[in-house]
Amino acid sequence: MFNPLQHEVLLKNQWHEIIYFKAVNLIRHNYTTYTKHMDAGNYRQVMREHAQLLKEKNPAFILEDTRNFHFVINPELRTWLQDYMKEQMKEMEVLRTAIISGDDFLVQLSIEQLIPDDIERNVMKELRYFEEEEEALLWLTGPL
Repeated sequence: MFNPLQHEVLLKNQWHEIIYFKAVNLIRHNYTTYTKHMDAGNYRQVMREHAQLLKEKNPAFILEDTRNFHFVINPELRTWLQDYMKEQMKEMEVLRTAIISGDDFLVQLSIEQLIPDDIERNVMKELRYFEEEEEALLWLTGPL
């Protein structure tokens, strides 16, 4: 069973926090409300940090909490991210990815457009969007 108390904070800064739960091989990526002050360069750095830790830990499960994410990803940045993450994650096999959605429609739409079909098919075996954290965690840590 998933124990949220047993974890390691891998990275924490003004933009985001990445936490690793070794017992279930899960990475949780939380954004901060400060992302409303982010620019494209900041976003690229955040995603480089995230990709580095994903490669390092090679998690079976990923929880992306975007409820506090307030940066709209433009088409040029979306293309960069898709290409970058495809290269960074090509050797990974993530069993399940859960994304907890926030209230900002434009932000959530830009997030949903981030993950191209080939990444979803080849890297993320299952991907679901949730409104509630508890529901996302139950699905992530439930039977495969």
